[in-house]
Amino acid sequence: MILSVVSLAILLLLLVGWLALRWLFVQLARLKGTDHRLATRYFNYVSVTLTVALLFYCALAMCFATYYWSLGEKHFDCKPPCSSLSDYAYFSFVTMATVGYGDVTPKSSHGRNAVTAQIVVNILFIAVYMGLLISIGPLYAIELASRIQSVITSMRAVPRDPTEG
Repeated sequence: MILSVVSLAILLLLLVGWLALRWLFVQLARLKGTDHRLATRYFNYVSVTLTVALLFYCALAMCFATYYWSLGEKHFDCKPPCSSLSDYAYFSFVTMATVGYGDVTPKSSHGRNAVTAQIVVNILFIAVYMGLLISIGPLYAIELASRIQSVITSMRAVPRDPTEG
């Protein structure tokens, strides 16, 4: 019961944080004189990308945790002994976060190879998603510049008075 209340509170905090960040993003766009719909679209793209990345990150960690659980304590040294999937999920998330507390360590070559594979996959995952997020900024800037250019072009297209010299 307590775990579900805590989970609900965390989800509520994440939702409030997302809404506050979205509001702040739109307000900053309005201060700069940018079209707030463009800023909202950019924010939505970034938030969807981050949400997908977070879900994929958790799914990846759980896949490795399930694999570690299937290997069992024969391949891992756990203090206290690992008995459930949640113990190996903890180890998987600690490994992906590159924290490495040392309370769970691989003790066989098979276990070390599995952990090494998880580390490599994690590095590739972070590199790909950071590349996606970094590439979004220039696209936003290009779209914004094209809109400004179209406004300038439309202002130049205003007909001049033919009586002027």
